[in-house]
Amino acid sequence: MVNKIMLQKFWPFKRRQPEVELRPWLVLSDDERSNLKTVGYWRNDPLADLPDHLDLPHPKDFVDPQWDIEERQKVMRYLDNGYICLQCMGPSWCRMGCKSVWMGSHDFTDGTWMYPEGYVHYLDVHGVRPPEDFLEHIRANEYTMPVFSEDRIKRPPQYTSDIHRTHLKELAKYAGVFFILLVFGFLLFTILALFN
Repeated sequence: MVNKIMLQKFWPFKRRQPEVELRPWLVLSDDERSNLKTVGYWRNDPLADLPDHLDLPHPKDFVDPQWDIEERQKVMRYLDNGYICLQCMGPSWCRMGCKSVWMGSHDFTDGTWMYPEGYVHYLDVHGVRPPEDFLEHIRANEYTMPVFSEDRIKRPPQYTSDIHRTHLKELAKYAGVFFILLVFGFLLFTILALFN
């Protein structure tokens, strides 16, 4: 049996936000993807025993307690409405040391910039201010995520909960058949044992 504490050590994140699974994808060509500007990708903590990306900044260098709260809220809403453009192999973690916070495993885009799913956490919790060129881009869009034509959008085929519900119904059906066969086998074994 799996020890709960041991499980939390290897998977210490809170439950995944279901709305991320329902978010539309923006279909990008290889050229478009390679031309996306990036923001919110950080190097690891120097004290961590993980490979470091020394060419990347650290979020503590962008903390700005003087940043206008109203604009921060608008930027966070903008980021929350991004399109998925990439699914990563596993979840990220907070480089500022937060524990048990889901930082996501997707990269989002507005068609010009790409940023990790957990980027908004740094703005919300740690007061990180995005670089000025990214802010200028968002202001030019009037804090509204661009809308793309339907041929550029890929939507999830079904709600994940519907998929899980379907699988559970199938599992329940097979479990019922298995249980009946098990009871029948036990009765048959008992009858044969009595007559031998």
